[in-house]
Parts: sequence; C-alpha cells; structure tokens
Amino acid sequence: MWLSHLQGYIGLYSLYSAKLNHRVISFEPESLNFAALNLNITDNNFQEKIICYPIALDNNFLISKLKISKFRFGSSGHTFH
Repeated sequence: MWLSHLQGYIGLYSLYSAKLNHRVISFEPESLNFAALNLNITDNNFQEKIICYPIALDNNFLISKLKISKFRFGSSGHTFH
C-alpha cells in the first residue's frame, strides 16, 4: 500500500507510516525541510519505503514562488504567491 504525504515537512508522519510498513510518497517544497526529511529517511533506514520530491502540489498546474517565513531547518508557515 502506498500513502502520499503532502507537506512532508521533516518526515514525522512519513517515518511513522514507514514504521507501520507502509510505502510513502512525500512532498516538501522548502529546501531545508526537504534536506531534513532526506536525512531522517536515511537515519531511519527507510530509503526503500519513502520516496520524496521537492515540489508542492495544487489543484492547478502552475509555477509559483514560495515565500519563506523563516529560513531555517524545521520552520513552517511558508506560503505560495
């Protein structure tokens, strides 16, 4: 079974789902959180269970700018413009 995790953040729900033996596709557009997500996947040996992409998903096909609220690992509250 595959689960999709939008807003992958640093991987809390993705890692938990992988631990429950699910396969996960995770999406995280912010670069530092994407890096932390990948580090957490590797540190927990879930490379075969979690695939992550550095993109955001929307109902519309468009290219937009990500407004970063705070540029640091684990920050949130970013918006698209």
